[in-house]
Amino acid sequence: MTYWRAAMEDMINTVIELVEGGYVLSGDADGGDGGWTYAGITAKLADHYVLTKEDLMQSKETVINVYIGEFLSHNTPAYFVRAYATLQTVVFASAINIGNHAAAKCVQLMINCLLESTAEKTRLTVDGILGSNSADAFKIVAANYSIDELAGCFLHNVAQHYVDVVSNNAEKLQFLRGWMRRLTKLYVAVIAN
Repeated sequence: MTYWRAAMEDMINTVIELVEGGYVLSGDADGGDGGWTYAGITAKLADHYVLTKEDLMQSKETVINVYIGEFLSHNTPAYFVRAYATLQTVVFASAINIGNHAAAKCVQLMINCLLESTAEKTRLTVDGILGSNSADAFKIVAANYSIDELAGCFLHNVAQHYVDVVSNNAEKLQFLRGWMRRLTKLYVAVIAN
């Protein structure tokens, strides 16, 4: 096993235990509440990988492979910040819940927010595409802020994303407390310690 693979497995297992409730099955197996979830992997995502809940429940390796393929491969926000383990953990854990595109936008918002207090005048278009402009701007903020500051700012933007979701769809209000609890767990476990 490579060092990278071992590090990713450790991060995935930490996130699963911390914010996904462990390697457990939850939800309505018949799809009445939107389907089942196992270790944070939804029925819809499992279907994308042509997996059943039984496939996932039989092998942690299968769960880890889905997470790597979906949230840690090239062109994902967690991969974009891969040089910074703390930031990668919070971006990865957030992308599981809000999706890669929304997580990428939160990375861009983090960069723009932190650029405001530097002499740099560059601002990113918040489009969820992490390309060379995002990479150049990220280098500037990474040189001027601690990783904990970057991660804290990122989590602030995820919290704002959740508020925006509820503002646009009042039916989602029932999930807001759980979403905020998830962010608090991440902050305490990854940043505050």
